[in-house]
Amino acid sequence: MMMNHDMQLVALRSMFPPRFHGSIFLVGGTVRDSLLGRPGVDVDLAAAVPPQELASLGFRAVTPRSAAPIWFLCPPGLGKVEVTLLDGASSLAEDLARRDFTINAMAMTLGGEIIDPLDGQGALAARLLRPCNPEVFGDDPVRIFRAFRFETEGWRLAPEAEALIRGA
Repeated sequence: MMMNHDMQLVALRSMFPPRFHGSIFLVGGTVRDSLLGRPGVDVDLAAAVPPQELASLGFRAVTPRSAAPIWFLCPPGLGKVEVTLLDGASSLAEDLARRDFTINAMAMTLGGEIIDPLDGQGALAARLLRPCNPEVFGDDPVRIFRAFRFETEGWRLAPEAEALIRGA
């Protein structure tokens, strides 16, 4: 189900106990699409919430072999909610810096405030794919294919992204 940004925030605030609201952030494509005015289908969160609290709310952990666990829930009307755990709210900037492109490295509080340490909004306005760090493609070569998929949607690779792909 597609939901507009304000409805998502209201639904998420009602889903989580208020004591955790300052530790839960919308991230990645959820924020990008919101800033582009696209309705959300799924919700990506980064949260400093104890795993037992997520479990009590109905989230289920999926633990891949080579990555941190991801917690999932599909509440009616909201779509799939995916939570990546943070060590603390202060580790949000580290989480964002590990992402692929700066357009996907923005966060939003449950109050609607944008957190943008890598100028993803500037890249968004220019429709430019800027890598978050020099290891972006070496850490996950599949991101190269993601870059090409974005290009088919009208995005352009920044020169530094092209150089990293050539060297990957």
